[in-house]
Amino acid sequence: MNDNDFPQQVAEQRVQIAALKLEQEAVFSQKRSRAEVAEAVNQQIAHLETKGREAMERSLQMFAAGVAASPTLLHGMAGADGVARLDIGPLLAAAVGTDRMREMYLAGLDSVPVGLPREERKKRLEEISYALETAEQIEEWLIEQSETAGNPIARRPDARASIILAAKAA
Repeated sequence: MNDNDFPQQVAEQRVQIAALKLEQEAVFSQKRSRAEVAEAVNQQIAHLETKGREAMERSLQMFAAGVAASPTLLHGMAGADGVARLDIGPLLAAAVGTDRMREMYLAGLDSVPVGLPREERKKRLEEISYALETAEQIEEWLIEQSETAGNPIARRPDARASIILAAKAA
């Protein structure tokens, strides 16, 4: 290996490291895949439908008992910040129907990245972590070799100390 090859090889490792870090951030930041988002929407709508149906049934029972009632009367609770929260989801589910509500919810689903299912996501993050550590170890070895040859190369500002120290200890 020619001593002049080290800077180019370090640069190539850094491109690989940057790509792995970008992928790691993308995979890490998307907690749910598009399919899991769709399933969460379906579960939410089923919950809202149940709550809406219960509100309608309560109103009917109150009417039957001779008490004025309205399923459209919203009851809310103040959050820790003192702001009232009113959930009109159950009323919407009852009023427009769950099929229409699902259609409205899922209209923008294509804007959600496909992503990875939970288990695949976990596995991919582990693979990226391993590949990143390997790439950083190779980068550090190349830097050490270049320094030994009298051609120092500056380390990345975000180079992990554990990788640098492990290379120096070896």
